Amino acid sequence: MSKIYCAHTDIVATDSLIENPRNPNRHPEDQIIALAKIIRHQGWRNPIVVSRRSGFVVKGHGRLLAARMLGLEEVPVDYQDYENEAAEWADMVADNKIAELSNMDEEELNAIIRELDGQIDLELTGFNDSEINSMLASVSEDLDTVPDNVPLDADNDSTVTILPFIAYGAKKIYMQPDEAERFERLLKEYSSVHGNYNGLALELMEFGDSNFRNDTHES
Repeated sequence: MSKIYCAHTDIVATDSLIENPRNPNRHPEDQIIALAKIIRHQGWRNPIVVSRRSGFVVKGHGRLLAARMLGLEEVPVDYQDYENEAAEWADMVADNKIAELSNMDEEELNAIIRELDGQIDLELTGFNDSEINSMLASVSEDLDTVPDNVPLDADNDSTVTILPFIAYGAKKIYMQPDEAERFERLLKEYSSVHGNYNGLALELMEFGDSNFRNDTHES
């Protein structure tokens, strides 16, 4: 049976921590900027792990770089015991690799991002502006893939009306095909001006769709 090493969290001077010179994981600047933004907003959810044996950082090299970028003088540290150098290095490499083995459920991820839109700064999820806009744009893509409207047959309970819808998180807003076409055009017009859909809901609540009406679109 494997030994369980319990950690003890201390508050340690940032400048006293030493990165492992053989850490194979590289941290690009955009990742450190994202980490710094998350730490500034969320605080420390995960401490930096340091080996008592070598004194080197084992886990949290990126968090340490983000703390230095933020100018933090102190950071939380968990000191861990390792039997030997091999065990320490294996833990460091595993920390870098294990997260890469997971897979994202794209549909669920898009739904979560749409639910969070307008409630928090979406970059706190770790995704950049381009990735976020791509996920929010999937609302428009939903409109391209819905089936044509099937008229309801009142004499046949098994017949249903299939309508286009807008997915907002777990909710669906159904609409007639002509409404869906008009709304999709509105999305594209707003995006062409602003580069994304952020703020569209607020504008619609304040002005309705009057800002998007013109002679070309009026029937």
